[in-house]
Amino acid sequence: MVGIITQINKPINRTMTKRVLYCIIIFLAILSITLGYLLIINYLTSGWGAPVIQTVKLEIIEGNQKETLYIKFRAWGLAGNHEEIVISPYRDSLKNPKTDYIIYGLTQLYLDNSHEKVELIIPQDNISEPNTKYTNFVIKQYADVSDLTRRYKNNQLIKIDLFDEQNSILIIQKN
Repeated sequence: MVGIITQINKPINRTMTKRVLYCIIIFLAILSITLGYLLIINYLTSGWGAPVIQTVKLEIIEGNQKETLYIKFRAWGLAGNHEEIVISPYRDSLKNPKTDYIIYGLTQLYLDNSHEKVELIIPQDNISEPNTKYTNFVIKQYADVSDLTRRYKNNQLIKIDLFDEQNSILIIQKN
């Protein structure tokens, strides 16, 4: 019984405890540096977090005149949670606030072909309008999204699907 008590009251070897603690800290530092390096290499080489860009070409043909708009969707960020839609007469430029409509965030776009000019209908959102207007297109903003859904279901509107590769070109013939 006396031997057990003296072993419990024995002083702790502090140098041994410090060595173990230092080894654990060094191991965790090496592990975190290695994992960080692997994540960065994976991010740079695999396209993870790279911008996703989809483009829909919209053509309106009226007699001998043809006007083309490009609707470009771009998502970027580590989780892909930064989104914008750019409506532009130019295919190559990503966005130009002087000539393009820029919609921040992901939203649904519709076309209404029943008027003299084709209406591209956008729910009111965070939008930047250009200085110039288009000739055969009218961009309209609607606050009532449920009305747009009802009109689409009644075949009064055409939905523009930015993620369907079969609908990468929409051609509208006006008489």
